[in-house]
Order: sequence, then C-alpha cells, then structure tokens
Amino acid sequence: MVTTTRPAPASRWIAALARARHDGIRLYQDRDTRAYHALSGDGQRLYPVSLQGCACKAGEHGNVCKHQASLRAALGMLSDPTPDPEPPAPAMVHRMCTSCLDTGWARMFLGHGLTDYTCVPCGCGAAQDAA
Repeated sequence: MVTTTRPAPASRWIAALARARHDGIRLYQDRDTRAYHALSGDGQRLYPVSLQGCACKAGEHGNVCKHQASLRAALGMLSDPTPDPEPPAPAMVHRMCTSCLDTGWARMFLGHGLTDYTCVPCGCGAAQDAA
C-alpha cells in the first residue's frame, strides 16, 4: 500500500537522495502504464513509486524515502547533493547502460508475471556519453 508522503524539509530529501546514490537505487518506467518502479538497493524488490508516495516500508509510513528522492531527481525536481567535481573530459566515450544494456527497456518479474519497463537511468536506450 502506498501512503502519501508527509511534507518534509529539503534537507531530508537531499539526505534521501544521497542514500539512494550510495545504495545504487535504479528506476524503471512501465512501458504501458508509464508508472515508475524503483529497484531496491539489494535488487530483490521492485517498489511502485510516484511523486505522492512509495510502497517501501518508509513510504508506507508516509516518510521521505530514497526511492521517491531518486524519482524526484530523475524528473529534475531535486538537485544531486554531490555534483561531479571533475571537469568533463574533452573526448566523449560511450558507456553502456548497465541496467538495460542500451536496449532502452528491461524485463522485470513483478509478482504476476513479466512486465517491460523503460530504462530510466539512460532514458531511451540511446548511447550514454561519459563526461
């Protein structure tokens, strides 16, 4: 069950995003419904997540969670607290998306069967260029 997240100060959202980055939280978007899901840090669970709430334990209690912070960051609503300190390299090098292997989608088992998801880390599967 997803409970609406209670209002929280920006510092809590930034801390949640830092935890999400540390734990390697990945987002996926259902190709048909366009709904977002977050893969847990251990890769064992897929949580439905939206701007209103998340189905993880923290989200079920109305607390700020790292999955929702990841979604807000992916949608440009939350700034990354640890921007890359290194300047971009002059040459662009292709880096394959580790979530979808540059196909733009991933097939995930979601309790009732296999479902296709659009890969959020790379957007549409187009080649990523490393900075």
